[in-house]
Amino acid sequence: MHILEKGKVAIKEATIDFFKGIFNYLGVTTRRGFGWGLSIGFLWLIPLILILDVFIEASKYVTFAAIGMDVIMLAYFMMYLAAYFRRMRDIGFKARATLAIMVVQIILLFVPIIDILALLSMFAMPWIAIFVPSGQFKTNSSNKFLQFMMVKKEVIQ
Repeated sequence: MHILEKGKVAIKEATIDFFKGIFNYLGVTTRRGFGWGLSIGFLWLIPLILILDVFIEASKYVTFAAIGMDVIMLAYFMMYLAAYFRRMRDIGFKARATLAIMVVQIILLFVPIIDILALLSMFAMPWIAIFVPSGQFKTNSSNKFLQFMMVKKEVIQ
């Protein structure tokens, strides 16, 4: 089942879509849905990390807490990644364009001097996803590269 947010998304719906869509990369997420889902998901993440940090302080639970923290961070990252791909599709980028941007950013992290720019662009992408209106990068161009990277305006996903 695809997550298809449209119009003004309520906070409850955005949160449910964020958590429910952990492995759902299909569909679209609105600006409001992405922003609220990201925020509420992060607010759930903080207490869990603090609880696990208490277990880390207790020496006999260090392994359990470290594994638990890794699992929680991985789950949050998977939820964020799925919502990010859906949001970028709503803006107008195809999944391959979003993936290409991410791969280039990761490769540039290993290039001296440019690495700081790659890191800054990685931090900027969620903000771009929140503030760019839906359909902004959809295209009707006959350029093959743009057609390969961006969704056509008349196509509804």
